Amino acid sequence: MIMNRFFLHIFPRDAADLSAASAKYGYDNADFDFPESGFYDGEAYLSIPLPSYDVDHIEIGQFTDGGRIWEALIKL
Repeated sequence: MIMNRFFLHIFPRDAADLSAASAKYGYDNADFDFPESGFYDGEAYLSIPLPSYDVDHIEIGQFTDGGRIWEALIKL
């Protein structure tokens, strides 16, 4: 069964911008659940705040208990 659990890993241009908790991973983790009610006319929209530091790239994808279903890299 496909779930609506997504991962969003935000990588800074400068690793020093990360908090101590995020520094051990090398990125800020902004995983989220996307509700079924968030789909409108076959499209989905989501808005989350981005960090104030310069972002190098973002890894995004969807996963289940069995692992990642898909993933993409957004280079900024």
